[in-house]
Formats: sequence, structure tokens, C-alpha cells
Amino acid sequence: MKLLLTSCLLAVLCPSPDEPDLRPFRRAFAQPLSETGVAQQRVEAIRALGKADSAEIVELLLSAYAKLEGEAAEGVERRRAGLQRDEEDKALNEWRPVIDAAHTIQDLLEKRLHQLTSPESIRALVDRVIEGGRLPLSLRLELVKRAAALTDAQLSGRTFPRVKRSEDVVVALAMSASLGHRVQSWARPVLGLLSHKELPVREAAARALARLGSPDSIVPLIDRLEKEEGRTQQLMAETLEILTAQPNGASVVAWRRWLEAEGEPYVTGQVVLGKGKPTRPAESSANRYHNIPVEGESILYVIDKSLSMRQSLQGAQEGKEDDNRWTRARDELIRVLGELPKHKMFNIIAFAGSLEQYAPKMVRATPANVKRAQQWLRELELEFGTNMYDALERAFIISGRGTFDRYYSTVVDTVFLLTDGRPYVGNKPDDKGRIVRAVKRWNALQQVRLHVIGLGNDVPRQFLKTLASDHSGTLILERAGEKSVD
Repeated sequence: MKLLLTSCLLAVLCPSPDEPDLRPFRRAFAQPLSETGVAQQRVEAIRALGKADSAEIVELLLSAYAKLEGEAAEGVERRRAGLQRDEEDKALNEWRPVIDAAHTIQDLLEKRLHQLTSPESIRALVDRVIEGGRLPLSLRLELVKRAAALTDAQLSGRTFPRVKRSEDVVVALAMSASLGHRVQSWARPVLGLLSHKELPVREAAARALARLGSPDSIVPLIDRLEKEEGRTQQLMAETLEILTAQPNGASVVAWRRWLEAEGEPYVTGQVVLGKGKPTRPAESSANRYHNIPVEGESILYVIDKSLSMRQSLQGAQEGKEDDNRWTRARDELIRVLGELPKHKMFNIIAFAGSLEQYAPKMVRATPANVKRAQQWLRELELEFGTNMYDALERAFIISGRGTFDRYYSTVVDTVFLLTDGRPYVGNKPDDKGRIVRAVKRWNALQQVRLHVIGLGNDVPRQFLKTLASDHSGTLILERAGEKSVD
């Protein structure tokens, strides 16, 4: 009996060679991140997990991720408050190392979560992500895509998740989209969300319906098309085009005419749905900013005012006043502001080593506001630095983002970012990958479209292209006197 008890105790205290010892991981994450050496201990503890793959590992990794989110919260909130009060950059930058350290470890945890493949792990991961807890929305929307790996046995009898909070509903809809035709029976509750009071939920429902391929969705989508406008209406139209392969765009008349003449086989399930592609929208008649249509209703312009903007677009060290990058950027923005319809909202952030903002909040494009903004632009002075991180963070704070990337209603639908160089923090190059990941967190629901303009020959093209493409935007490069679109 004594030998048996000893063996059982050893089994608990000394894991088998196939199972990693989880105690170092738990110890590393029990200590405050602010203590010396703890960040490195956590990195090593993650690596020490090896190829362990179980529901216990899922819970361990997600709990660690949530803890890091809490540890970074004070710094994120201090920066948010500081950016709102327009504090000095030194005070803001003191918090960047803490936030960056937390996010670096979170990136490792997310990578490790994507490496889990066992049916037990996938099920535990999906269930935990749907539940949410303290996990950020950006992570949940990324990890819920793993639902596609659930087995048929695991899906058997599973219904659309019963959740109430808007952010949880959006995650459940993203799960539906990942599963597609395999959960076509979920179409009914998804259809009920097409009329949800929150616009992001309606848009997520449309994306899910495009993948579910249910005949029952065609008529409700046409009905909804008539009630929506702008980007949301276009998304409903694209869903209909994906389902039916009919190029009717956003024309309600065209869809009703098609439904009456040819729609019966589609709505009765005789035609397999989901094989179409969205047609390219008609050329916009909106005014253009650096050749990009200004289609939003609430537009934030984020422009680079670093000293390098004095250079010529032709590449000379010092361009003439009428052909340098700054003159091009300033005059183009002055022009486009003058063409904004009065009902539209706008604001401007100019960035170098520090930030300047035209107005405390978004303002109407009245003649008086536009005139003041144009004069404000003429009086801006170029400065050292290219603090793009702070500029974009402030842009999303203006949009309505809180401390975390939780569900929120945005007051901005379009951001134009214009720059001529690489991002810096202080006098050091900033991590471009970290900026890309930060903007994904700030714009988790893709409510804001981000267009990017690069001036000159030395812009980091791939970085700017990623920023634009990740957020449904267009990249325009203007260099050596030429314009190109990516």
C-alpha cells in the first residue's frame, strides 16, 4: 500500500516524459511582469511546453493571455488618457516598453494556440473563445476560425451559441462563417440578426450568411438591402452576389426583378448557393483624395509633418516650395476639405515627433469649420520624428475605442494615413510589425476603413500595403512624379 501511494505521489509531482512539467509556466505567470527577468522567464516557459496538446494546455495559454491583458491595462489606459489630453511624448513613451513586452509574449501565446491540433484542444479552444471572459475581441475573432477544424462528431447536435452581449454575438457569427455549409441549420438564428440594432452585428450576420449558403437567406437579404445604406448595403449586396452568382450590385429593383423572374430555383434549394463572387462596384462619383474616393461619412485625415516632407517628390534633398512632399500633401488636403459636403464629419491629426489635432472631436464640414481647418494646415510647421504609432492610436481613440479592443460604436468610418517615411518612436525606428498588430486590435471589428498614401521613393511599401489591406483600404504610392495603386 505504501509503495502504491508513493507511486501515485510521484506521478503527480513528476510528469511523464511525454507530458511537460507545467509548474515553471505557472510560476512564471504568477509573478508580476514588471519584475526583472520575468518577461524572459515567461518566454522560456512557453517554449518549454514543447508539443503538449490538450484542453489543459488551452486553458493554461488563454489564462496567461488574459493575465497579460490585465497587466498591460494600466499602461494602455494611461496612454489613452494622455493622448486625449495631448501630454508630452516622453510621458506617453514610458508606457510603451511595458505594453510592448506584454504584447510580445501574447504573440508567442497566440502562435502556440494556433499549433494545437488535437480534437480535444480544438473543442476546448472554441468553447473558451465563445465564452470570452477577459480575452480581447481581436484574439477571439482570430482563434474562433479554428472552429473549421472541429470534427463532424463534435458538431453533431451543436446549435448556434446562446450569447447576448454584442461582442459575443459577433464572435458566434464569425464561428458560423468559419464552419460554412457544415452548419447550414444555423441560418435561422443568423437571419434573425440581420435586423439587429447594432450595425457591426448586422454586417457579421451578412458575412456568415455568405458562407452558410442557405436558400432561406435570399429574400431576407433583399429586404434588408432596401433598408441599409453605404458600406453595409454594399456588404449585403456582395453576400447576395456570392450566394446567387448574379451581378445585380446594390440595386434593390434589379434583385426584386431577378427574384420574380428567375429566383424560384434558388430560394427552393434547387440551385447550390455560394459559388459566386462580388462584382466590382461602379466607379465612385465622390471627390478624391490622392485619387482615392472620399466615400465615408466621418473622415479622419492623419498626415505626416516630419522634416523629410521638405524633400522633393522627384527625390532631391530640398525640393522647391511648389513641388516638395509637404506642399503636395497640404494643398491636396486643403482642396479636398473644400469639396466635402456640409453634412460630412471630419478631423485632422498631424504627426511628427509630437501630435497636433485640428479639433477636439469630429466636426461638420461647414464652410466656417473648413476655412479654419485650411488655415490651420497652412500654419503647421514641420518637425523631427515620425511617431506613427501614437498618431494611429489617437485616431482610434477619437473613433471611440476604450482601454481594450472591446465592442464599441465608432464615430469614424474612414481614416486616411499619409506618410513619406518609416515610423519612429523617439529617435529609434519603431517596430512596423507591432504597429500592424496594434491597429488590428484597435480596429478588431473592421468598422473603420484605412486608406494609406505613401509619398516619395523611400516609403516602406510592404508595411503600408499591409496596413491598408488589413483594413479594407487602398494604398496609393506617389514617387518620382508618378502615382500607382496597390
